[in-house]
Amino acid sequence: MQWREPKIKGMLTGQNIVALFFGLLVAAVPITYLCTTTKKFSFHNFLIVVGYMMILGVVIVIAPLLGRGSQIQLRGDAIVRPNGKYGKRTAYKDIGCVYLYRDCFYSWIDGVLVTHIHQKNAEGPNFARFEIELKDKSPLARVISSPLHSFTVPDGVSLESVLQILRDKGVKVVDAPVQS
Repeated sequence: MQWREPKIKGMLTGQNIVALFFGLLVAAVPITYLCTTTKKFSFHNFLIVVGYMMILGVVIVIAPLLGRGSQIQLRGDAIVRPNGKYGKRTAYKDIGCVYLYRDCFYSWIDGVLVTHIHQKNAEGPNFARFEIELKDKSPLARVISSPLHSFTVPDGVSLESVLQILRDKGVKVVDAPVQS
């Protein structure tokens, strides 16, 4: 079974865009120096590098807007978020338990991303959030294995099917209580 996680609206703010372009501008100085054959700083070469870096910045800003959310797959032996070469994977046998938070949505409050639990939002997207608690492993083993610690299931995907697959694989699923 596989699906795409809902995208988080508001990740791309004016402040983030300015920070990205300022960082690219600062990075252009050493790149200009490294790319010249004379190893001398040239304003003309700097402008060329800045132009290429700004094009790169535009691509970095536009690509997430055009893309979809991360994909989640429930495979035969593990929960997987394949992100190219560096995906995350958690084997069912390594999971201690999974906490289920139903009826969630994201919002931004004072520049901080907040997950609202047990509340539906008419504007959406609404989802169920799963937090994975791993069995006892050494911290080094956790870093090397690059486990998946959480994932979301949008309203369009059958939550009961996901729960059934997890339970069939021997994963203990705990419904998180409503906070008062």
